[in-house]
Amino acid sequence: MRPDAPATALLGRLHDDPAAGHLDIAKTMARIAQLYYWPEMFRDIARYVRACTTCMAHKASQQRPAGNLQATPVIAPWQQVSIDLVGPAPTLKSWPPGCSPYRTVSPNGSRSRHSKEP
Repeated sequence: MRPDAPATALLGRLHDDPAAGHLDIAKTMARIAQLYYWPEMFRDIARYVRACTTCMAHKASQQRPAGNLQATPVIAPWQQVSIDLVGPAPTLKSWPPGCSPYRTVSPNGSRSRHSKEP
């Protein structure tokens, strides 16, 4: 049996049907292998299950959760620097010479800030 219209209907019946439960690739393969066989069956089943929109919508994330943010200790000013990029902003004539609303550089552990054109 090849994955043509009857095979697609079979895959749909044994994977998509509410009674089938949208099982993963291995379980769908085991269920179908009890009753049917065709060359490259595993590849066809895997491709079908990976393309299942219902499975993709309800699949649990395989990515590890992000870790907690932790502050790094700063011993002296300018040892570590933070840069904020903002823009595009309108050109303002009221800004001091050499300053711009586009880039702000500030040393961590200090309250001083320095702005420059990008």
